[in-house]
Amino acid sequence: MQRIVLMVIYCYDGELMQYRKKLINDIRPYADVLYIVYNGYINEEGTDFLNQKADFVIQRKNVGYDAGAYKDILTQVPLEKYDELLLMNDTFFGFFFPLSDFFEHTGEKASIDFWGLTKHPRGVWKDGEGFEEHIQSYFLLIKSRMLHSEEFKLFWETMPYPESFDEAVKKFELKFTTYFRGCGFQGDAAYCDLHKLGIEDGKNPCWGWSHELIKNQQYPVLKVKAVDFGNFVDAWESIKYVDRYTNYNINMIREVFDKRCRGNLSNFLTDFSFLHKLEAFYKSHEKIYIYGHGRIAQNMAAFFEYRGWHFAGFLVTDKVKEEEPVMSYREVKVKEQDGIVLALGRKAYAEVLPVVMIDLHPHQFFSLYS
Repeated sequence: MQRIVLMVIYCYDGELMQYRKKLINDIRPYADVLYIVYNGYINEEGTDFLNQKADFVIQRKNVGYDAGAYKDILTQVPLEKYDELLLMNDTFFGFFFPLSDFFEHTGEKASIDFWGLTKHPRGVWKDGEGFEEHIQSYFLLIKSRMLHSEEFKLFWETMPYPESFDEAVKKFELKFTTYFRGCGFQGDAAYCDLHKLGIEDGKNPCWGWSHELIKNQQYPVLKVKAVDFGNFVDAWESIKYVDRYTNYNINMIREVFDKRCRGNLSNFLTDFSFLHKLEAFYKSHEKIYIYGHGRIAQNMAAFFEYRGWHFAGFLVTDKVKEEEPVMSYREVKVKEQDGIVLALGRKAYAEVLPVVMIDLHPHQFFSLYS
């Protein structure tokens, strides 16, 4: 059996970071032929590495994102020579577990024509348009019946180059599953049982359920965007599990996240520049409290643990239950050298801010909002 692997890389700063090298090293044994396409620019050290590992290395402009790169290559390569095609990008950390498990599992189910690692439940797009449950496109394995079909060839020939990230999701990821299922092909996800996970419609299983997927289903990757401050509890639990139970070097994850925290990333991804300011705030105070005890405060506490920072406790306006691990703001004496991080939603923040502004100097509290 001959398998061709097509991997697309985008380095916004030209650096082929260690997590990307790990992905390439791990996938190489499963590729009879490995194409690596990089959109944009990669420095000399990075291109030397790619040329050592891949059979073909292709540079192109970032036209159409991953989908555009796939289109350019798949409309030129003689796919009839191969039995399987694997499409993957560099938007995840991995692999935490042997990929042989994935290929053995997919090889046992001959009725499935295309595989992903995860699938997304149905939902509603930003413009109000609904979408169906679909296989997520960051890792797609296509079997021979579909690979050699006229429908597969036609899909790529007729797919327009997406002009935005949202268009890439609509015209490639969402359409891929609905189009090929409509043509009579079957698709599935190897690690994502939506019913067992209890994921609501419209929710992305890669954001908020990564720890459960990795721990209970041996999901072999962690999406880069999952290491997001909005889901940091789940991300940090995932990272700790990977560190404890696998051989993956989590410094490769830290390298990426810490770079994002420094604000060296375009607004295409979440702006983490406030975390750089948070570090300065933390270092300039003797004792830190976190005001809040909800999701935002828990994410903040997880981030403190990630950085090895200590905080004196959670503060709330009114302590409802005596056994709650929180302290009432009015009962705590906040000294002039101490600081408070207001880890609250906008509504609660608007209520708390006037109170702390009366009690504290401006340099004593840190806001997540401008």
